[in-house]
Amino acid sequence: DVRYETDFAGTLGKGKCAHIEVVKTGERPADAFLKWNFPVEEPMDVKVGFRYAADKDNILYFRLEKQNDPADKSVDEAVELSRKGGKFSTKGTRLEKGRYQLVFYVGESQPGNIWIDDVVLDLKPVKK
Repeated sequence: DVRYETDFAGTLGKGKCAHIEVVKTGERPADAFLKWNFPVEEPMDVKVGFRYAADKDNILYFRLEKQNDPADKSVDEAVELSRKGGKFSTKGTRLEKGRYQLVFYVGESQPGNIWIDDVVLDLKPVKK
């Protein structure tokens, strides 16, 4: 069981952020997730990143994958979370034309609280 809400308390600084409360750990990462779908109209170089915090050491899986074939992953990272928080970012990868999804998988996260903010999806056309 997982609960999602917008945190207006400024947990990760000023303004709002995503708050995920993991009540019960699932059996696989995809048992609970936050996902954003987006199109890519031409080949792009992409960098992605975000800030996070947790109320205890925990883990989430961060993936950038094809929407119609989630097994085809451009980014597939286990992100270790800590009480002191931190940042995660990729060095960059190429995406071809198609539909993609940016997903925070928390199905195997331990019970506790996770906050996510400042999600960056930096897409730049491939230089010819």
